[in-house]
Amino acid sequence: MRRLLWVTLALMVLLCACAGEEQTVWHIYYPVAADNGTDNALGTEVWQNAPERVDAALLVMRMLQPPASEGFLSPYPEGVELRSWALEGGLLTLNFSEDYGALTGVSLTLANSCAVLTCAQLPDVERVSLRVEGRLLPEGRSGPFSAGDFLSSGGEGGENPASHIDGE
Repeated sequence: MRRLLWVTLALMVLLCACAGEEQTVWHIYYPVAADNGTDNALGTEVWQNAPERVDAALLVMRMLQPPASEGFLSPYPEGVELRSWALEGGLLTLNFSEDYGALTGVSLTLANSCAVLTCAQLPDVERVSLRVEGRLLPEGRSGPFSAGDFLSSGGEGGENPASHIDGE
């Protein structure tokens, strides 16, 4: 009888812990340095000591910081800031400062993919659209994008973020 009581108590504690659980592990996507010994173009760094509640602004501010781990590169030019954001009907619109507009080609693709994959972890975000000072990026580079636009099949049956990024 005593063992049944302990099992019941343990299950109750587990259920209570899961009931109000919010995401506590956030992955920040960064390009992988060429000498990192991997074929993947992107990798993730776990955001250590993230606050209990994270919204798009907080996640993007963390994303714009340089990576803490060796082997990753920041895809964003120095000085890029998030001007505003809005989430409507599953579409997250990020409006960056003018410095983001200096990105072109593969650099822009890497920055966009890191932003989309990082922000796609947020609840209710299905697609991400990117703007610079309220303007669309040229040549359809503003999206909207889903995480699936930047995921490709990896080894071992899983999906790896952007195991390759094709030049445009």
